[in-house]
Amino acid sequence: MALNPKDLDALSTGAEKLAATLGDLAWGYIVQTLAKHIDGKDDLKPDEWRQQIINHAGEVATAVRAAGRQPFQSVARQLDEYVATVPIAQQQKMEPWLASLAEQHVFTPPKSLQESKAVTGIVEAARAQSRNYVAMAERGMSKEATRVFKGIVSDAALAIKNGKAPREGMAQAAEQWAEQGVPTLVDKAGRHWQPDTYLRLVVQTQVKQTTNDVMIARTKETSGLVKVSSHLACRPTHLDYQGRVYSVTGDTAEYPDLYQATNFGSAGGLGGINCHHYVMTYVPGYDTPDMDTLDPDSNNAAYALTQKQRRLEREVRAAKREQVAAKEFGSDARIAKANRLVRSRQHQLKTFVDSHPNALRRDYSREKILAATGREAEKAAASSQYVADLRYLRSKAFQGRLLSDREMGGIAKQVQSVTTQMLRHRNGTPYEDIALLDRDTGAVLSLYDGSVTEHSIDKYPHSMLETIRNAERNSMVVVHNHPMSVPPSPNDLRALQSNYKGKTAYGIVAGHDGTMYVYTRATKPLPDSADLNMMITAAAKKELTGSKDTRWLRALNKVGEEYGFKVRKV
Repeated sequence: MALNPKDLDALSTGAEKLAATLGDLAWGYIVQTLAKHIDGKDDLKPDEWRQQIINHAGEVATAVRAAGRQPFQSVARQLDEYVATVPIAQQQKMEPWLASLAEQHVFTPPKSLQESKAVTGIVEAARAQSRNYVAMAERGMSKEATRVFKGIVSDAALAIKNGKAPREGMAQAAEQWAEQGVPTLVDKAGRHWQPDTYLRLVVQTQVKQTTNDVMIARTKETSGLVKVSSHLACRPTHLDYQGRVYSVTGDTAEYPDLYQATNFGSAGGLGGINCHHYVMTYVPGYDTPDMDTLDPDSNNAAYALTQKQRRLEREVRAAKREQVAAKEFGSDARIAKANRLVRSRQHQLKTFVDSHPNALRRDYSREKILAATGREAEKAAASSQYVADLRYLRSKAFQGRLLSDREMGGIAKQVQSVTTQMLRHRNGTPYEDIALLDRDTGAVLSLYDGSVTEHSIDKYPHSMLETIRNAERNSMVVVHNHPMSVPPSPNDLRALQSNYKGKTAYGIVAGHDGTMYVYTRATKPLPDSADLNMMITAAAKKELTGSKDTRWLRALNKVGEEYGFKVRKV
């Protein structure tokens, strides 16, 4: 009835990949900038040497801001989509059960989920909070990269004062700073949050807490009682909460108050940071199925294993950062030392995972350094904004969204299959594929995956034109991907009206971040793309709330009122 840890991992994978790329990229920019300015200063005194190199800190900040702008926007859009839709989709699974109990007069029927002001307020507040968290990460990234850059230079200058040559001193300082890398922020307790760790936390916590809050809001309107889920490897201090029933209204002495008894929603409390528990509406005598609660020894042991694996993975990544710096500044001996460290830590991790085959599995994405310096870093920066969230696209959570859609419900699995195929093919690139599906069966009638024009389909192959020519009216659905995960474009609207000769009933746009839009064919002739774009842009400027994509979607439908088309998010 609610999200489990596996579902949450699927939701955060895309953000983690983008963030990991940026963290590696920021380290690469630091090393690259240091390497560019270190030579030709051997005659300077250490303090003068330090100041001359620190003067270039702005180059690092500028590069990190530029590289992070589009990826962070992508993460913000992705998170906004999840917070706006996933909690509602999860609650909708409970609504038929609640409605049946209301019909039995177990409690007074509440307003519909769509009419609930409490639910709407919770979701909108969570969306605003999510945008703030991502913006905080974006601001912090360049700030922390600058701090790390200056720290390396200062430590290198101290080493020079103690007799090291400049390049040797820089190698020594970079090796020390590689262990912590470039965080996206440092909290009040002094903890350094790596970008991927922080955004994983933000995505999972925001979606999970909003889902719980929506469930609690509906529970307050019905039974007033919730039951806590149970899962493997929960935090030891939360074990006693699993499977227990609590009051969310505080008006009964029979059940303890959820907030007082569990510190619900606080950082270390039930449902807080890194807690995967969820709550379910509980009605005495009409309970939802129980979930087994593990004994304390088994739970604590599993929790300890996963935490140790995370620590070993972070140590592998730190060794690889040291390896990047050693190859730029170090002697052959220092490079060999860094290589040995990487191999040693990889071996430690492999040995540990292999010794617990029933509890752990190797996750190479958590160990990988995605970019180093030079062209490799530039390539990663360019492609990171187009990374496809393939894990989410293959998940039951994504499939559930499609199955519940009124248009594509009957062909949801086929749509999921073809969009996953497209995004796997175009993952990390700005290119598009297009497919024609049978409207009734979902069978792929024609697929073109050879377009070489960025953000566009450059042509329709002969086989696709033949398919269009021979099809019945309104018998097909056209599907294509948008690497930037934006709503349908004016060209998409015009193509649906003119290119398919009335043979396609509607179109689907699949974003690389998991967003999906359905758009219908205009009933009146559309103006050319430039004029249509001007009309939509003008309408979007009048929209004052919501994300850029949300304002654009409203503007599309405003213009659609005049020309007879509709666009909506799935």
